[in-house]
Amino acid sequence: MAATAAPFELGPAPTIRGESAGEGLSIVLCHGITATRRYVVHGSRSLERAGHRVVSYDARGHGESDPAPAAEDYGYPRLVDDLERVVAAEVGEGRFVLAGHSMGAHTAVAYALRHQERLAGLAVIGPAYTGEISDESLRYWDGLATALETDGVDGFVAYIERNQGIDPAWRDSVLRFTRERISLHRHPQALVQALREVPRSRPFGSLDELAALRLPALVVASQDDADPGHPYATAAAYAEVLPQARLISEGGGRVAAGLAGRQALARAGGILRRFGSSKPLGIFKRRLAAVIIVTAMKFPSEAFLRRAVAFVATLGIGVATYITIADSGGGAPACVAGGHGCATVAESSYSHIAGINVSVFGIIGYVLLLATAFFATDLARFAGFALALGGFGFSIYLTYLEIFEIEAICQWCVASAVLMTILFLLNATRLIGYAGTDGVTGAEQLQN
Repeated sequence: MAATAAPFELGPAPTIRGESAGEGLSIVLCHGITATRRYVVHGSRSLERAGHRVVSYDARGHGESDPAPAAEDYGYPRLVDDLERVVAAEVGEGRFVLAGHSMGAHTAVAYALRHQERLAGLAVIGPAYTGEISDESLRYWDGLATALETDGVDGFVAYIERNQGIDPAWRDSVLRFTRERISLHRHPQALVQALREVPRSRPFGSLDELAALRLPALVVASQDDADPGHPYATAAAYAEVLPQARLISEGGGRVAAGLAGRQALARAGGILRRFGSSKPLGIFKRRLAAVIIVTAMKFPSEAFLRRAVAFVATLGIGVATYITIADSGGGAPACVAGGHGCATVAESSYSHIAGINVSVFGIIGYVLLLATAFFATDLARFAGFALALGGFGFSIYLTYLEIFEIEAICQWCVASAVLMTILFLLNATRLIGYAGTDGVTGAEQLQN
């Protein structure tokens, strides 16, 4: 049964209105400018069904929330203050995941810079602020505000059509979507003021400040042809500076006509609403759902897991190579702790298969496992898990032979078994945590 949303109102002025639903680790969602909380998840309850408590709200002057009082404005410091009120009332103590799109992404980052210790993860979707505010950008936003102020919804939509550079493939759907969205605001004049003030406000000084945010982070980029207002390069810059970030993007042509790239947060929150959909966006939603839930579960980053796999596999190659070299010389590996166990095992009939020392198969397995660490794809994840599972099972079998058949223990064989066990755990974690998240680039690449 779908979770029932519970509405809330938070004072003092401006009154912030929103809703929460579900149980479990909280995920707080922040929408973009001229949007509302309705366009964060598009009615989906998939995150709640996945075991999360989802909190969404209308920013001041947007949707059902009240305008800013006369003595206040719509700048990011005030937006973060409002977010703090929502967190205090709806999340309480403990850590939570924070996700935001565009204006909401900047608000989320600014909150993270104030309260990093509160966050289990951060999702930055479609960021546009780079530390610089251009005159060209301000002219655009001022023109949009004037169009809404003088000609209402029709003027707003017409301005978007003339100035945003929408790809013809998505033009009709974007304009229809824009009209539906802008018609939901109770206080259009407050939205006019927000359109003039938010773009002039700085959520933080420069992108370099984000290097201090050492927490799991997801950065979602839109393709420029679909979403020119939120450049891919800007999202990539965020991913590069955030120490534990993953950058993910839909591939070319993977923007559904009804949502367009501008509603990237809707992809994150409208997760699995069409889980079985054959449409490309359905694939993207499932991928992004997995990433957000992984962040909420505080899995180690895939970059860390891949580095760990590479390191342990390299150690395994060293151990297996040493055993092979010792065997090729007609001897046995030296037992570091003394005794004759290594020689006894090496001289047994179980040390070779078809005349080949089992350590050679170990070298092959470790090399293949090392190779899987260099690719952030499902093929690499499944291959790594399968190889590690096979190696783990074979290690158990060899250990059984040493204890019950050969009745001697080879320390190097034990070392290899321990390394293979670690590789099995690492690859299992990687598969469980990151299957379905192909498209990781930038800061998540192994070499970074």
